[in-house]
Amino acid sequence: MITGNGVTALGHELARKRATISYKLPLCPEYNISEISDVLNKSKALGPRVYVVHIDPDPSLKFFRIVKKLDMITSNYIWLTTDWLSSTLDSLPGDRDSLEILQGVVTLRPYIPNNPKKKAFTARWRNMQLKAKFTTYGLYAYDTMWLVARSIDRFLKENGGLTFSLNNKLQLGNLKVLMVENFY
Repeated sequence: MITGNGVTALGHELARKRATISYKLPLCPEYNISEISDVLNKSKALGPRVYVVHIDPDPSLKFFRIVKKLDMITSNYIWLTTDWLSSTLDSLPGDRDSLEILQGVVTLRPYIPNNPKKKAFTARWRNMQLKAKFTTYGLYAYDTMWLVARSIDRFLKENGGLTFSLNNKLQLGNLKVLMVENFY
């Protein structure tokens, strides 16, 4: 089992195929336009032509606007993104002009098959009249909250509740591990 972040996992999988990541070009989570430009200009000198972009969601597509400005969306470059881009695209309005900068960019999208549970969840989502669009991350967040709520409910039913004492020392070693299934 591979642990760590997505870039580490990618490095492990590439190593299994006798390939490596030549360079890792880090960006701070609060990156700005000049930082992106500096990192990408440095990368041009290093010579990589295949980029795997693993960043926080970027609703304004700031990263790829700079890539386009630096003339790096050409046949000389290959751009692959992790699922942050597909989730970002799911939550954007249908403005085709702003998406033109992504011409040729390949992204991964988690696949959740259509089944009765998903259809029922999607209907509940619409009935809640949430302003947020339905995305895979929304589904995972909803599923996680149900998991936490169900685990707490089950724990309380099996253990008769919680009591607090004046010493407020929680005995975590006495807690049981609960297995709970998906609920969407």
